[in-house]
Amino acid sequence: MGRCLNIAFIVNDFPCVSETFILNQITGLLELGNKVRIFAYEKVNDLQKQHAEVSKYDLLNKTEYFAPIPQKRPARALKFLRILSRLAIRRPAWISRCLQFKKYGVYESLNHLFLLEPFMRENYDIIHCQYGTIGKNFIYLKEIMDTKIFTSFRGYDLTRFVKENGPSVYEELFKRGDAFLPVCDYFARRLRELGCPPERIHIHYSGIDTTKFAFRDRQIDDRGIKILTVGRLTEKKGLEYSIRAVARLVARYPAIPYIIAGEGPLRPQLEDLICKLGMEKHVHLAGSLPAEEIKELLNNAHIFVLASVTAESGDQEGIPGSLKEAMATGLPVIATRHSGIPELVQDGVSGFLIPERDVDALAGKCEYLISHPQRRAEMGRAGRKFVEENFEISKLNRELVELYTRSLETLDGAPRAKARGTRFTPTRP
Repeated sequence: MGRCLNIAFIVNDFPCVSETFILNQITGLLELGNKVRIFAYEKVNDLQKQHAEVSKYDLLNKTEYFAPIPQKRPARALKFLRILSRLAIRRPAWISRCLQFKKYGVYESLNHLFLLEPFMRENYDIIHCQYGTIGKNFIYLKEIMDTKIFTSFRGYDLTRFVKENGPSVYEELFKRGDAFLPVCDYFARRLRELGCPPERIHIHYSGIDTTKFAFRDRQIDDRGIKILTVGRLTEKKGLEYSIRAVARLVARYPAIPYIIAGEGPLRPQLEDLICKLGMEKHVHLAGSLPAEEIKELLNNAHIFVLASVTAESGDQEGIPGSLKEAMATGLPVIATRHSGIPELVQDGVSGFLIPERDVDALAGKCEYLISHPQRRAEMGRAGRKFVEENFEISKLNRELVELYTRSLETLDGAPRAKARGTRFTPTRP
């Protein structure tokens, strides 16, 4: 794979149990012989629910957290002087590059200085910002550290954030960033619409380790059908519509249980809806569960549902990891024609795609799968095959390393792979 790369990942929270896609990249890059350092704003303290890889790869000792900027002026001034003195000894050239009051203003330059402190210990070949919002905040590192800046776009950063801040919010990032990695073609098109240079856009799917999700050829009968959703309790997951659809099924299939695994701000509203529909015996909000318990739910389910919608805030999915995991275990899925989901779910082959917020269509497709066990089995096999071929993390991580390497080989900062919004194709297997 060539020389070992020193890579910095900048994330919001770490370790974050719901961001398996980032964890998979970190551990995969380490397995390929690279060095990875993680920089995060917040530490997630509930380690009981964390993935085993956090301990296996000693990731907490590979993580640094940005210290909060002191609110009181004396403390802020002391910290400023302390960082400045350390820079003068270790990285004197960085001082003038960072404190550009005319370009950034006093407040922004000082903020850059405070966030710069953890990076002065070593040099990085690549700084990979895991959301567009992070890339926007850290693009200044490019000229200070003389490094390559990669930015992944995963969902809210191209939808809600742009809606709230306007279409020019990433203008500086697009000018100076080296590579932009949307997680689906839908987001690649959105990036081009916002003015991102097409030659620097490389669709890079978030993958899963299919070896951790054993395919299960489920018993072909229509008894004890279990419906499952895994996802945070937020508006864009469309849980209101899947609960209403199950309520319509219960009249004909009174034994159906519907389990929703995940936690989030909409729990009170969803509990009220379940009560209002009289579904307390049928719909169970299981809360946030450890990875092993999620796998057990997937193995025991028969149909996976994810009725994603565009939230009122504009927030959208990318390609949900829970759908990939469900398909990897052999579950037929019912999802919506939303964002990048049609790039994963082949309508009528590995599952069904329905319009957003269409309760009738959702209930109808559920009923079809309940009454056609052979089709459930066929769709489950097709889904597993598609995920193995297109979303296997080991393959995607090798592609990522090649993207890094090609970017480092160029003089002008533009990666050689002319993807122009299409899937990146590596030059070696």
